[in-house]
Amino acid sequence: MTENLIIIGSGPSGLTAAIYAARANLSPLLLTGQEIGGQIALTAEVENYPGFPDGVTGPELVELMQKQAQKFGAHIEIDVVEKVDLKVHPFQLETQNGATYEAKALIVATGASPREEPMTTRATPPASASRAASTFFFIRPWASGRSASTSARGTFSIRLDGSSTDRNRPG
Repeated sequence: MTENLIIIGSGPSGLTAAIYAARANLSPLLLTGQEIGGQIALTAEVENYPGFPDGVTGPELVELMQKQAQKFGAHIEIDVVEKVDLKVHPFQLETQNGATYEAKALIVATGASPREEPMTTRATPPASASRAASTFFFIRPWASGRSASTSARGTFSIRLDGSSTDRNRPG
């Protein structure tokens, strides 16, 4: 069966995408990765998330977002995507558990992992000991064989040949 939309990644970006897509009646399938929630699930207290003036724990936030996505019809599976073929449409995905999927559209919201830098002789770690960046792309085929991609850092179009219409990107 071909899915309307598959979302790869289950941090706040992936779960938010699942909520919006489910509310649009797209019946999205969210593939979480090894566990649901991403880095925020490991956070003891989140004080800067809208709607929580007294803060919320990362696991609580993830649980609430998951419930909201499922309430509107998102399907959530814990599995790791190992291979994606964007050269064919529908897109082809293979997972660690041996499942294969086809998708008309794909959102990649895989985030990042914290990077530990080597310790210096200082007693405290440098301020940049843990860095993270979000990755959020929406990929949908266009009639001319291209795909459009929207990033959290701006909107641009990426063609399957690798060229781009973004003024800040080469191609």
